[in-house]
Amino acid sequence: MSTEGKRVITLKDRECSELIEYLMEVRNQRIEKGKPTDRVCDLMIKIIDSPPGREVRVPERGAR
Repeated sequence: MSTEGKRVITLKDRECSELIEYLMEVRNQRIEKGKPTDRVCDLMIKIIDSPPGREVRVPERGAR
């Protein structure tokens, strides 16, 4: 599987919960406006189903 076009982000549990909460608000707003919610729901599922990963330390930008 190619990693081209993919991004990896690291979120703390609290940040992940806040992101899901925000996406639910966006989904609800789209429902109220009669707009499709497929992409928002797909993104929520990806985040919820993502496994916790091991911590990888990235050097500071100045150190590169």
